[in-house]
Amino acid sequence: MTARQQSLLTEFHAATARLAAARQSLEDAKFLARNGMNNNLAFATHVEHVAYHNWLRAGDAFTNAR
Repeated sequence: MTARQQSLLTEFHAATARLAAARQSLEDAKFLARNGMNNNLAFATHVEHVAYHNWLRAGDAFTNAR
């Protein structure tokens, strides 16, 4: 594995961790909304959406690296 591929793999792992954290945050916001507590569901949804697309880009970059 080349240094570039190793770097892209590291970025993919980091993006995966960010996506997992964003999804957990979204689930927490949904729980709060279901129970009538203060939350920012729109913001949590946006953060998860951005994290997902960054994860897709990181995966594509690693997959297409030569």
